[in-house]
Amino acid sequence: MIYFLIVTTQLMAHALDLGDKISPAKILSVYKDNIVKMNRGSEDGIRKFDHIKLTEGNLGYVSRGFCLKVESEASWWKIYRLPDASLISKDYSYTLNGHSDAELSQERMKNYFSSKDLTTLEEADATKDLPDSI
Repeated sequence: MIYFLIVTTQLMAHALDLGDKISPAKILSVYKDNIVKMNRGSEDGIRKFDHIKLTEGNLGYVSRGFCLKVESEASWWKIYRLPDASLISKDYSYTLNGHSDAELSQERMKNYFSSKDLTTLEEADATKDLPDSI
């Protein structure tokens, strides 16, 4: 029983907290509705409902996002507050910065999750919706 509590506590402690940074992170796929799949997952400390500020070394601020789904080596993010769609590209290496989720209520995120079926995501046409590079 004590072993279970220790393991559970350690797993919970590895969520992406305010000020935590994970770099480099790459975008693997871009889907419609501003959803991206990234190459970082639960092995990197990312958990469902994590909230991030996405940055890139030369570009600076790119967007904010919250985690919709996570696997061991990948995660799906709903990005928002995206000032320029050309900042989202498979060519860049990004930094995931842990961010406060005070702006997003848990109820708002859960409503979003319940309305999305992530198994039916449709990939965006990069030539039309989002450029591969600037």
